[in-house]
Amino acid sequence: MINLNHDKNLSGKDFFVGDLHGCYSDLMSKLDDIAFDRTHDRLFAVGDLIDRGRQSIECLRLINEPWFFSVLGNHEIMLLDVLQSDAETLKVARPLHVNHGGEWALCLSKDELQECHRLINSLPVSRTVHTRDKSIGIIHAGWRWDWFELVSSGSLTPEQKEYATSSRLDNPKALPHIGGIDVVVAGHQNIATIECRGNQIWIDTVGKTTALTLIDISSALDLACSSKSNYCTQSNGISCPSS
Repeated sequence: MINLNHDKNLSGKDFFVGDLHGCYSDLMSKLDDIAFDRTHDRLFAVGDLIDRGRQSIECLRLINEPWFFSVLGNHEIMLLDVLQSDAETLKVARPLHVNHGGEWALCLSKDELQECHRLINSLPVSRTVHTRDKSIGIIHAGWRWDWFELVSSGSLTPEQKEYATSSRLDNPKALPHIGGIDVVVAGHQNIATIECRGNQIWIDTVGKTTALTLIDISSALDLACSSKSNYCTQSNGISCPSS
């Protein structure tokens, strides 16, 4: 599954959250702080719901909630590789996952492992959220092609999938602006503050600061509009200064 589209939220608000990495209680506290309405609001996550934190399976189970929508992260891919490995490839896949914070999965029952497999397989590579006159893309690591290639493609090349789930900000092929979309919100980068380059925004701050970043749809649009240079940072998740 490549891309899923989401129509405008006519009854509530939309929010975006960075990599969760098992920080379920922290997320619930943050949702309480913003008076998140589970009957009308929507929360879009940039992937890496699991590993490192103590509540990984609780975060993964958020996929079952009607108000929660995530994309596929590289940590979900690592666990999926474990779950789909044969005896030989498991010798590589399991240590890789454990070394990246996946030791929690060693204690799971057979039923829980099957549940994880089902939930991860339900995640798309990207999502496109529509507002009245704008569109916001969500992807784990970033993108460097026209967004139309995600929306219209039945499959991705290995290079595209690798870039979407694992690329770093210093990748020499990174682009400052992505065509076919107004804003792209991503995670993965393990940064201390929100970073913006053109119309792309990265919000993965929990690893560096232990604090989740959560922004609303207006802030995401403001960040992209304010990022007139190729690079800016913002610590409060509201807007980037114009340059």
